[in-house]
Amino acid sequence: MLITIVAIIVPYVLKLQKAKPEVRYQNFPKKEELISAYAKLRLVNRIYGTTSAKAKKNRLAVLQKYHWDKTSFTQSIDSLKANPIFWVFFQKDVIDSLEGWKRKRQNEIQIDKQKARHKQKFRNMQKNKDSKAAGLAAKSYKK
Repeated sequence: MLITIVAIIVPYVLKLQKAKPEVRYQNFPKKEELISAYAKLRLVNRIYGTTSAKAKKNRLAVLQKYHWDKTSFTQSIDSLKANPIFWVFFQKDVIDSLEGWKRKRQNEIQIDKQKARHKQKFRNMQKNKDSKAAGLAAKSYKK
């Protein structure tokens, strides 16, 4: 009996582990919004803590942004937690999302730094041109 149950469950579990995200979350509507909202809520908790008024305000703003109310969001998360395999896949997707945002922000910072360096080079070039022009004007004035 036990061998039969194991023989039935193991292929199912292995199939779920290899399944694409669409298959893993097929029963969860708005899965991308769920992943993004959960990831942003983790950021809010890290920045503001879990008990402050600002934390509560920002958590509600995140839920509203992704069109969730507190009850339906909690129910969806509880549904994922009820299936440990789905919960692991979900957490991996949340981490991937956070890492993607981090890479994007790092790229934006690099671009901003490059722009600032270019502006500084341009200002230096303008100063050099102005000082050369001022020097030429002073020479021609002395003559």
